[in-house]
Amino acid sequence: MDTINRIETIRDASSIRTRISLTDLNRGTAWRSDLANNGILEVMDRNDTTAYILTPQALYDLVDEIRKAESAAETLEIGRIFADRPDDAPASSGDALAEAALREFATHSGDMMKFVNATEE
Repeated sequence: MDTINRIETIRDASSIRTRISLTDLNRGTAWRSDLANNGILEVMDRNDTTAYILTPQALYDLVDEIRKAESAAETLEIGRIFADRPDDAPASSGDALAEAALREFATHSGDMMKFVNATEE
């Protein structure tokens, strides 16, 4: 049943799309009402999509969806990093984390100075 719902959603979304040729876009302004009603307009040139015109609100909605997807991907990646972390390296915070960081800096100070000074010694 889930597959049928997804197919119906895709079919409905594709039927709402408004297309206009470059020629018609240049010739008149009737397309503006379609843009206002749908929020997006697909511009075609010889049966190829040339561009999409979005209303400001549609653009903001699109950017919000992209940010949500990026955030979900980052959350999954962080979860994967912690899942792959060896058991002998527990996460730390506060003073313990600060002390561990200072120890790492002290241990690798020579390597870091090579990087800072751009040398390959």
